[in-house]
Amino acid sequence: MRKEFVSELIGTFSMVFIGCLAIEKGHSAPIISLAFGIAVCIVILISRKYSGASMNPARTLGPNIASSSFNSIPIYFAATILGSSIAAIFAQKSTIIPKNRGA
Repeated sequence: MRKEFVSELIGTFSMVFIGCLAIEKGHSAPIISLAFGIAVCIVILISRKYSGASMNPARTLGPNIASSSFNSIPIYFAATILGSSIAAIFAQKSTIIPKNRGA
């Protein structure tokens, strides 16, 4: 379960952080979409071996409920919440993103 947790945490972190940077830099919608698409592709290629590249708590929840397998649900939920929270904090603290927007 440790591999799954780390894989999902890093994958979620990567997607959220790349998304935050693309949006903050003021890129157009197609560029932002491309950044997300590339991030998703890379995360899938890397994490599919370890966690099946779930990347979405709903995608984990449905099959686990259908198969009455509830053990991994907290792992995936915690990894995605923690990964996205760390990415948001890291993006906010990063020197790349201005601290006082509009002030």
